[in-house]
Amino acid sequence: MDLLFTKWDVPVPFQTVLKTLRKNSEGVYNATVLPYSNGRVEGINRMIKLIQRTAYGFTNFGHFIARIRLHQMGTEAEKRRRQVQAPAAA
Repeated sequence: MDLLFTKWDVPVPFQTVLKTLRKNSEGVYNATVLPYSNGRVEGINRMIKLIQRTAYGFTNFGHFIARIRLHQMGTEAEKRRRQVQAPAAA
């Protein structure tokens, strides 16, 4: 962390990177240390975009929403796999 705040002679592109890291140092540190992640939300967004591409031409928005919900439920095998991989509650 101290390296971000030392004065070095570096090329301009690296100065920009260092300035950005200094400005966001608390968030960068927290992202590497804390167990929180937005990976699940990003995965859901990706799945919706994939359905949107493959379901192009659905005449009814309700059908599109139903398809998303169907994918969210998953198969029985996926549910079992998620239960096995889920961390134990603390």
